[in-house]
Amino acid sequence: MNKLKFLFYIPLFLITACGESKVSIDNINYKPKIVIRGLIFPGQPVSGISITRNLPIREQQLTLDQLIIADAKVVITNLSSTVTDTLVFDPITATYYDPEHNFSIQHNTSYKLVVAAQIDGKNLNATSVTKVPQQGFYIIEESSLLDSLYYRERDEKDSIRTFTVRFERSVNAETYLMSMNALDADTSTYVYSPVNPYSDLKPSDVLKDLDDFKYSTQWSSLFENQPGQSEMSVFWFFLSFYGRYQMVVYAADENYSDFINTYDQVQDIDGNYDEPVFHIDGDGIGVFGSAIADTVYFKVLKP
Repeated sequence: MNKLKFLFYIPLFLITACGESKVSIDNINYKPKIVIRGLIFPGQPVSGISITRNLPIREQQLTLDQLIIADAKVVITNLSSTVTDTLVFDPITATYYDPEHNFSIQHNTSYKLVVAAQIDGKNLNATSVTKVPQQGFYIIEESSLLDSLYYRERDEKDSIRTFTVRFERSVNAETYLMSMNALDADTSTYVYSPVNPYSDLKPSDVLKDLDDFKYSTQWSSLFENQPGQSEMSVFWFFLSFYGRYQMVVYAADENYSDFINTYDQVQDIDGNYDEPVFHIDGDGIGVFGSAIADTVYFKVLKP
């Protein structure tokens, strides 16, 4: 499973019945849509751009094969230099990528993604533009608590200690995310009740959804959009295993920030549904964004 799994979560009702700006969840409002899921990173090749489709709600048993669009035309353009690159479908990952790795992603630069695909006999087009955050974001490891802690360790005042990450902010980064990957995840390393106050699972339950427990993500959009330092703490709720963790911290652009802050706040008090903020023009939903990433490691010890 890709470590970005939770960064690209799109709720089922968006995939199955998204059409009008206000929709009721039924087949009447179904319109075919291109579903875009992808992030680009400065200094890294373009890869992992998922292009799929939505389906009417009557499709009860969704499979990946039903959603994948393997023959879409996917073009990315640097809007400063006008250099373009046509992405290629990778059948192994079921995503689009730059096979030559010759398209450079740069800080503080805008990129346009154009997708053309045929769905249900209709020619659809979707366009999205992202501006990569300015250079400046990085984790300040010497000012962070990232070595090791016992699970829910307490200090001399009996307060629970947490892993914390301090970082330099980047201009025009709207949201900061922490994606945790439990490198030693197993039924034998899971933190069971009563040590774990958030779960009463049995080993069989953990084994069934091991990948879901292995990866977790938390984020905040409460920081100033200007240079300076900020700090985030890792909630113990998101750490389900003893052992080593890889944590990737992302400084995300406006597109991804708006998406994650609105995708689960789509129902009005009157029961109607509003679309999340997609920043996609044409016949598309989802998110095409950009981010700067930095990686650190820490370890959860068994008491």
